[in-house]
Amino acid sequence: MEAYANGTPKSQGNGENGEGGEGGREREDGRAGAEKARGGKGQEGRRGGAGGRGGGGRAGAAAVRRMSLGTYRFQTGVSAFFEMATADARGAPHVIPVCFVVDDAGVYITIDEKPKRVAGRALKRLRNIAENPEVALVADRYDDSDWSRLGWVMIRGRAEVLDTGPEHAAAQHRLRLRYKQLAAMALEGLPVIAIRIERVASWGDLRSDSP
Repeated sequence: MEAYANGTPKSQGNGENGEGGEGGREREDGRAGAEKARGGKGQEGRRGGAGGRGGGGRAGAAAVRRMSLGTYRFQTGVSAFFEMATADARGAPHVIPVCFVVDDAGVYITIDEKPKRVAGRALKRLRNIAENPEVALVADRYDDSDWSRLGWVMIRGRAEVLDTGPEHAAAQHRLRLRYKQLAAMALEGLPVIAIRIERVASWGDLRSDSP
């Protein structure tokens, strides 16, 4: 798990599993297998994850395992952040950049101490998740001089907000390891967003920038 949180080594090859330069073909790398087996989605958001709550995260882990190594290297090695899209009950969108870590239970994002207009559960992203837990994350690379290098990864899933507990603590620990700015912050009393992965889609050149 911490291999991802601390930055997976960058790819040297020409794209795993047929990625890396497939041009305009979009691929879907993962879908929670439990969705069909249980006759619908929504199971992931009620399960535990890395903290061991209820032995959960199995469907999210299945989606993660279906991601290719190239997809992981792209999102953890090329991009230090995701763009996270949430929406309220009326469907009004809200998109912000977020720091993240990934493991078999999903994607984790912590609220931090950077100045904000409102605090805690009053934050728009948290209010949206309370009304509508469906979220999307995008990491991308843009190269103005060479469009053959363009690529993106999109993760879709259900989010829940963790206030305390082993999963909350483990996520913040990994985030501190990955981002030195977070290491100096008092995060313990701040919420963590846990996203249970349901689908992963990708497009373009997913090779990392350097060996």
